[in-house]
Amino acid sequence: MFVKTKPFAAAKLENGADIFPVLSMEDEHGGRAHVWLDDGCYVIGLMRTVENGDDIVKPITHIFNEMFLELKELPSVYK
Repeated sequence: MFVKTKPFAAAKLENGADIFPVLSMEDEHGGRAHVWLDDGCYVIGLMRTVENGDDIVKPITHIFNEMFLELKELPSVYK
């Protein structure tokens, strides 16, 4: 089960771009998930360790329940 943690200061996408999470979560197996803003939208991704040992974040299309509940607590991106 994922639980909210202190947001990571920064992380990298697969293409090398830096992201700055507004929400981070971890599970008991070491899984990590992040939410960041991109073009005025929240994006969700899972962090994975790739073959060279780097940690990268890959956007996902499915929202797990714990993330859904936390997303509802984030402020609207519309002013």
